[in-house]
Amino acid sequence: MSEIRVDLITEKTADGGVTIKSTGTGDNKPTLLTLQTSEADIAANDVLGKIQFQAPDEGTGTDAILVSAAIQARSEGDFAADANATSIDFMTGASEAAATKMTLSSAGVLSIDTISEKTSANGVAIDSLAIKDGKITNLMNATLSAADLGAGLHIKTADTGASVDGNADELVIEGTRSGLSILSANNDFGYILFGDDGSNNIGSIRYGHSANDLRIIVGGNEAMVIDATGAVTKPDQPAFLVHPASAQTNIADGATIVFGTERFDQNADFASNTFTAPVTGKYQINFTARIDAIDTDASHIRIYFISSNKTYEIIKDPNYTADLLYSLWNFCALIDMDASDTLHLEYDQNVGTQQVDFQSQSFLSGYLVC
Repeated sequence: MSEIRVDLITEKTADGGVTIKSTGTGDNKPTLLTLQTSEADIAANDVLGKIQFQAPDEGTGTDAILVSAAIQARSEGDFAADANATSIDFMTGASEAAATKMTLSSAGVLSIDTISEKTSANGVAIDSLAIKDGKITNLMNATLSAADLGAGLHIKTADTGASVDGNADELVIEGTRSGLSILSANNDFGYILFGDDGSNNIGSIRYGHSANDLRIIVGGNEAMVIDATGAVTKPDQPAFLVHPASAQTNIADGATIVFGTERFDQNADFASNTFTAPVTGKYQINFTARIDAIDTDASHIRIYFISSNKTYEIIKDPNYTADLLYSLWNFCALIDMDASDTLHLEYDQNVGTQQVDFQSQSFLSGYLVC
């Protein structure tokens, strides 16, 4: 292979061209033209070599004599012993010095400023994608109508006459009957993810093909599961069931009823004998109690259900012929609570001996309904 080192190559052929020919006659002996830089420290965006096209003697001057096209090799970053990433820029000018219009990166990514219609009525076709006037007219061999909705991608097979909300117009799918399919392996998952600058999956919808269940994640936590039978569970839905750890004896008037044992407390909203509503909503409250040794001389026995919004009560007149050995008390109500509202129970007795025993086989439960 021949190597030519000259300061200047001038016109060598009759038609104004220059011919470089390799003297090697063997197989695979191409002519090689190498553009080298003597720069010893290549930084990002340094040009390693460049071929320019120009008509400097054009009589009209001004833009006409500027470099009208060029091809250049440009470093993508600092060169190192293990790095020489380089892009090829293709530059053209209209009424200007040639500027980059297309770039092929070291990763093989081709970036083009504009793809415009050139030859056919359908626009320029790239494999199974056709683009005309900046709009997709054919996608995967499906003919699309002219896109006219949204700020992003509008896939349109028919005009429904509908409009699109500005909060969700980056991807619009429109047609007489429209749909979006997410296809996954039969032992894996399909996802729709929601993210922000703090987390790339703070919320998600996940379908599991092995168990055929659908899971909704909110705030990074599993909020709802729909299993293959259609059963719905909500792992963090507020729900609790509590009872006394032992009998609360000789309860004094005005005393708080103590619930020392939690059978369950989903979402951890019950503590220190008090339920705290995590969100505003309607809560179902249920209560059943065995109360022993009620003094018949009391004018009334009452249990208050004290919530931030309203106080509810059960009241009885123990006007019996003798003290009651035991009695059953029940209460249930759908009550309104705001976020951070509380609910607890208090005992109230008017006159008589304060000898009532609140037995451990008593239960308080509640859950968020809506």
